[in-house]
Amino acid sequence: MDDFLMDTLTHSGAGWTIRPAAPIDHPGIAEVFLSCLSAFPWRGSPRRELSSMENALLSGECFVAYVPQAGVVGFVIYDTITAYISHLFVDDDWRFCGIGSTLLKLARDVVARPVRLDVDEQNEAALTVYRALGWTEVIETPGPSRGQRRMISP
Repeated sequence: MDDFLMDTLTHSGAGWTIRPAAPIDHPGIAEVFLSCLSAFPWRGSPRRELSSMENALLSGECFVAYVPQAGVVGFVIYDTITAYISHLFVDDDWRFCGIGSTLLKLARDVVARPVRLDVDEQNEAALTVYRALGWTEVIETPGPSRGQRRMISP
């Protein structure tokens, strides 16, 4: 693990720590997910989306951002074999303090090669952030689901 990650897995100023998820974190992960999902009215039913996220959580790897006073405030779920990030969510109150970018970098470093994810086309804020972090849009066959853009990390 590189020095960047060693220095940022705990952000003493902001108060968060990133660590592997444990079963005790699953309710907090679901809470963050459902809270963030409300900002995406174009997505499917919350029940279906939650079921999909829970399946990914059980079959993939997950890191959480944790704050002692707030619990889980963000998470990333990824597959080490396919280098695919299925879920990245940060609670609205904890955005813009490095959690999302650190979770992305950690997943990429664990996988040890560029990672991919799909972003809803309507989620312009996320697309802007990924591009600012050096991610690029790619076209693959089969490609991302309709209404999504496939991005790849540097």
